[in-house]
Amino acid sequence: DWELQILARAAHAHFVQRTAETLRSLVELVDSLPDVVVREEIAAMAFQAVAKTRASIDAASQGDVTSALAESREALVLALTAIHDDSVVSQLYFSWEFKYAVYLPISMPILVPLVTACWRQ
Repeated sequence: DWELQILARAAHAHFVQRTAETLRSLVELVDSLPDVVVREEIAAMAFQAVAKTRASIDAASQGDVTSALAESREALVLALTAIHDDSVVSQLYFSWEFKYAVYLPISMPILVPLVTACWRQ
């Protein structure tokens, strides 16, 4: 019985740590890309993950390891779902630098003659 308690507490600590790292990565991603639009569902998942993590820590401090383990697992699932959402991942790979790198070479051959013609007149 005590071996299971030790394993459950270790798993709980791992889930809480991984949830915190995942949510920190999500915040860093949103802060690093100024034009990222975070959908309300993603923000709600992140806030739910934080709430479940706090609930799991409270349950663990009261000695309810089963509830703490369940809450921390749900928090980790929510955090991973939020960071791996298609809208977040697409913003990661199609940042403004990427858009300029793609569209600038396409538009320059058109813009240079237009600007030159307008400047001469």
